[in-house]
Amino acid sequence: FKRSSQQIYNVTLFFLFFMSLYGLLGVQFFGELKNHCVLNTTDPKHITINSLAIPDTFCSVDPDSGYQCPEGMKCMKLELTRYVMGFNGFDEFATSIFTVYQAASQEGWVF
Repeated sequence: FKRSSQQIYNVTLFFLFFMSLYGLLGVQFFGELKNHCVLNTTDPKHITINSLAIPDTFCSVDPDSGYQCPEGMKCMKLELTRYVMGFNGFDEFATSIFTVYQAASQEGWVF
């Protein structure tokens, strides 16, 4: 029992290190993705699901880099709540850990 508990402890430490490392990398690289493609007629104070591009895509306001919105749409920074955007992503460390777990285990990938 003592030998197996030591091995479980080592695997758990490795797993936590893996989750933390990739969670931090995700926050650093993808944490600031808040720009979305919306219709040109969208009022920034009254965003609805119908205003967003389908599928919802992140975009770049810089015309020389990143994804550019299709014609008839513009790139706009949206401050949406967690209840609208969902609880996965790399906006903060806790949600990034959840996202890394979800990707590693493929949990919740089927709609």
